Amino acid sequence: MSTASADWVPAFLAMARELWVLRDRQRVLETLLAERDVVAARAVDLYQPSPQLQAQIDAECREFIQRLATEIRSAAPEPAAGTTHNSTVP
Repeated sequence: MSTASADWVPAFLAMARELWVLRDRQRVLETLLAERDVVAARAVDLYQPSPQLQAQIDAECREFIQRLATEIRSAAPEPAAGTTHNSTVP
């Protein structure tokens, strides 16, 4: 594994841990809401947002991805002289 790749491993693992925490908490919240008859068990899975809410969700997602892409680009090492870099980040 190259040094540049190795530098990303701790950050990737930290993000994976945080994602797992969020997934776990989401599952607990959905279970508690269903057990207390606040929300039906599959209501979150079946929910269809309004066009306005979906547009807001989509816009926030694009902004989030753009911020991540900007950070990745700024942290990426410059290609060695004489090489080309063909991959793109959205």
